[in-house]
Amino acid sequence: MFKLVRGVGSDGQPIVVEIDESKFGKRKYNKGKRVDGVWVVGGVERTPERKMFLLTVPNRNQNTLKLIIDTFVKDGNI
Repeated sequence: MFKLVRGVGSDGQPIVVEIDESKFGKRKYNKGKRVDGVWVVGGVERTPERKMFLLTVPNRNQNTLKLIIDTFVKDGNI
């Protein structure tokens, strides 16, 4: 079970949620070829609690990223 990242702080202001993506994999000899690996998307609140989520995604198209944001971030966040 997961908890949503909060939408509004105790002061009534929207909470900022920073979201980013990164690809994790291995490159042989650090050459400039494509990296075989998995995409990871995550988000973290800008609050003292620093609630966060991380998950792997099969592809990072617009629909997938929107579904992740709708699932893990409450309405009202920035």
